[in-house]
Amino acid sequence: MTYTINEHLTNSSIAEDDIFMVFGIPNNKIDNLQLIGRWFKRNPETHFKYIRGSLRDTSSKLNLQLLKTLYPKVRFITAIDNPWCRIYHIHHVHPVFNKISLKNFVKLISSLPSYCVNLLDLYPPDKSIIFLRNEYIETDFIKFSKSSNAVFTLPETINYRRLFDKESNDLIRLIYQKDLSFFYPELLS
Repeated sequence: MTYTINEHLTNSSIAEDDIFMVFGIPNNKIDNLQLIGRWFKRNPETHFKYIRGSLRDTSSKLNLQLLKTLYPKVRFITAIDNPWCRIYHIHHVHPVFNKISLKNFVKLISSLPSYCVNLLDLYPPDKSIIFLRNEYIETDFIKFSKSSNAVFTLPETINYRRLFDKESNDLIRLIYQKDLSFFYPELLS
């Protein structure tokens, strides 16, 4: 098990016999996932190392654990957003939640366990999963792929933490401490 995102990416580089599938995690942007898949298909060294798939189809009952069982030799790649970005987008997209203030929304979800799950609890890092952070997609991808010829959609340069007050920021840090320690240790303070 790795302890930080940098160790995770350094230890996750592409091996000769690897096969990859890109998957999306709910409430995270998918633009870069499509671009990662395109890179695999266009790159001569990885063209045949990529399986196109999706976990977005909820009717099929597919999940990452089932896919890991069905395809034990496949490695999975996903891109994630920081907790402030995810919460902000859930708040603004959800028709009920966007009627309350962002501050009250954070207080509300802190009491709803399904909204406060750390990604690492759902997807524990191991050699079969590679996490890339949307905010650092280019540098994370280079660490993982050892290639700089991928083209990504750079994320919005919004500092979502500024949209929350001190109390909400502290609550988010508390709720998502596990994810922050692994993915964004610089955001813990």
